[in-house]
Amino acid sequence: MRKKHPELVRFVLNRDSQIFPAPIQIWAYLPHPTESTSIRQAGITGMMHLNGQSHVFSEIAFPPFGLILSVEHPPVSAQLCNLTDFQCWKFNAWDVVYLKMPVFPVVSCLPGDFRTVKEIAQTIGENKRLGSYHLNVSDAWD
Repeated sequence: MRKKHPELVRFVLNRDSQIFPAPIQIWAYLPHPTESTSIRQAGITGMMHLNGQSHVFSEIAFPPFGLILSVEHPPVSAQLCNLTDFQCWKFNAWDVVYLKMPVFPVVSCLPGDFRTVKEIAQTIGENKRLGSYHLNVSDAWD
């Protein structure tokens, strides 16, 4: 990351800099206080959807915040709160800012996965049924 985006290193090391690298954006959310069962940290990760849309991002989810750094791609969820514009504020600037941040459960270790425990269990059940169907073996997962 440092080699590909040296301007990000300059931004981070110079507290007076307000020049943030254009292809990089910072997004935020709040981990759900009762539905979240884990924390996660992931380096640069790639995610592709079956419709062809892709995401390249890094994530840190540690209460009270979840932060996602996206690189040249849209955020993994349209509901995320974009923090990139805070680059325009001077170091030690102070003000009250109200942000509408989504609340997502953090359950799996997979970056960008905001499914609940119930949704993950349902997906596992569906995968077992489909796998057994395609293998034509009734006890393949038992």
